[in-house]
Amino acid sequence: MDELLSKLSELAKQALEDKNFDPAKLEALMAAFGAEADACWAAADATADLALERAHASMREAEAELNAVLCGTVELAEKDLEQLARAGQAAEATGKYLGVTAEMAARQYAEAALFAATSVARNPKVFPAP
Repeated sequence: MDELLSKLSELAKQALEDKNFDPAKLEALMAAFGAEADACWAAADATADLALERAHASMREAEAELNAVLCGTVELAEKDLEQLARAGQAAEATGKYLGVTAEMAARQYAEAALFAATSVARNPKVFPAP
């Protein structure tokens, strides 16, 4: 671009000094400026496209990492839920067992009390009245 500006300066001096200056030289130089501008624009566009592709790649990478983390978290939550369900089932089974055990103990206590009462009724000497 600097070279083109230098040529433009030279052509401007020639146009002022030379009465037979050919304007086609100036038009050719302006076409060169247009070509240079187009090349700069294409380079800037290519740079922008590259930056955009890199940004997309980074976003895809971040999305993949996020998905991996989320999948891992969901798997852990599912495992925790399964463990809680098993613990709940175990607690339910323990509760049923304790209920059956308490019922059996109550029956045995009632039977023992009934046996003791029957024994006292049949044989008052075992437990004399005060």
